[in-house]
Amino acid sequence: MNEYVIYNIYSLLLQLFYVKIFIFFDRNNSIYHFVFMKYILIIVFILVCLKVGWTDIIQTTQNRISELEQEIDSTQMKIQKLNEDKKIQKSTIYNLTKKINSLQETLYELNNKKLTNEQELNTSHFLIYQNEINIKENRGLLDKLIENINHLFIKTRYLNYNPLINANISNLQICANCVLSNIDSLHYNDVEQKKIKNEKENNIKILKQEIKYNNKNYENKISQKNSVKQELNLIVSIENEYQERINNLKCGIISLEDFIKQKEAEKFGREYSFKFEQDIIWPVTGNLLRKFGIISTNNSKTSIKSKGIYIQVDSYTPVKCITSGIVAYSGWFENKGNLVIIDHQNGFYSLYGYNKKLVVHKGERVGQGQVIAYSGYCPLLDNDCLYFEMRKSGKVVNPLDYLKDE
Repeated sequence: MNEYVIYNIYSLLLQLFYVKIFIFFDRNNSIYHFVFMKYILIIVFILVCLKVGWTDIIQTTQNRISELEQEIDSTQMKIQKLNEDKKIQKSTIYNLTKKINSLQETLYELNNKKLTNEQELNTSHFLIYQNEINIKENRGLLDKLIENINHLFIKTRYLNYNPLINANISNLQICANCVLSNIDSLHYNDVEQKKIKNEKENNIKILKQEIKYNNKNYENKISQKNSVKQELNLIVSIENEYQERINNLKCGIISLEDFIKQKEAEKFGREYSFKFEQDIIWPVTGNLLRKFGIISTNNSKTSIKSKGIYIQVDSYTPVKCITSGIVAYSGWFENKGNLVIIDHQNGFYSLYGYNKKLVVHKGERVGQGQVIAYSGYCPLLDNDCLYFEMRKSGKVVNPLDYLKDE
């Protein structure tokens, strides 16, 4: 009964009260006076009861509003702390990005130096090769000059003095000296080029080590940056969840706990076995995206409590009832999407959220393994998955303690 109805009844009774007073005061009969007093007492009693009930409703409503406001304030403080964590993560990402850019520049310079040294090394190899060819050619020329000089000397022994032959011998000797000098010069160049070659090879070896070290450092920084990004994404996800919770509280949506308490109140005094007649099965088969319990970020004290588990499955995957029971709820529920709640008649409830399609109705009896819905998309985790929750006497419990191993 809402406040508006109570107010109307209250006004109507007052009007009847005034009418009766007018009627009874026009009569002098004592019987009428007795009936009149009895009627007044009844009206006063009803008005007192309505007044008390109305006061209780107002007080309860005010208390609920106060609780919601406190929860909103608490959640906003958590969001403020998450914003501080976001600033820290963003600053860390900024610093890591600067280091990564610096390492990229260092790697670019080292690779350029390595390329330059490799080119100079190739030039040294070519010059050494050319020197060796020139030395070989000069040695061949020197051998021919020596052979000609010997030939002319032999001629001078058997012929009379011939100034022309002597001049040729002298010229050949000069050429031979020039060739010898050229060979010495080529040998010197060969030694110098080999020194340059060894120096370039050593430089390339050092540069390769530096490049390897910087590459490893670069990959570590990239890994750290990705890790911090994941941390930031988790913070954003938790912040979005907190913000969604605030919006739900502001909208005045009846919480899931209120629904369960109402169902428990309907069965007040009933004794439960808290036992399952058969091993309960998994509603779907997939990887766990989020487990039951407290989830905290790595670099902050911010945490969020997950009342159930999130199982990753493709959209429109058949969702099976974990064990027999009666459908207590089937429909849209704020912050849980299309939701099915099964009362297992033993003190346990199972909840299946974020479904794309529901195939059972409230009050319907279902058996173990029966398809009750088809999974859908969870905006909280931005993924296709099923939200699964279990409650014992209205309180959340870890589903992994009851689901049998697959």
